[in-house]
Amino acid sequence: MAKKSRKSRKSKGLGDSIEKFTEATGIKKAVEVVTKAVGIEDCGCEKRKLKLNEWWPYSRKPNKITNGEWEVLDHFFKNQRGKIVTAEKQIRLIKVSDRIFNEKREITSCPSCLRDFVDRLRLIWLNHKPSNDNVEDCANEA
Repeated sequence: MAKKSRKSRKSKGLGDSIEKFTEATGIKKAVEVVTKAVGIEDCGCEKRKLKLNEWWPYSRKPNKITNGEWEVLDHFFKNQRGKIVTAEKQIRLIKVSDRIFNEKREITSCPSCLRDFVDRLRLIWLNHKPSNDNVEDCANEA
């Protein structure tokens, strides 16, 4: 099977984009020549590309929310009204958010960051109540 040309491959993440750039500029070929000349067989470019794609993907289709996750959100939003979002509450919300959105968030003290984070989860809570063991797709609202 023929390898797709650089222009026809769609980048899955930052790693693919960097690889395309280094191929187009000749940097990749230069690195291959130099590493081979000094006796290094693998410069680590492929591993680095895969790790960068994992850390900064271009497509983050949300996962489906589970009943348990919806219940965490339901409890939070029904009881939160005007209260401070403690670190303990943030940790619970981050656990739900990280799994749904394939992220690795950290606790924040930034008020606008926290507001945006909570608003994003509120959309999921309002629009995706699972029924029985069934789960809903979160892709459209988030």
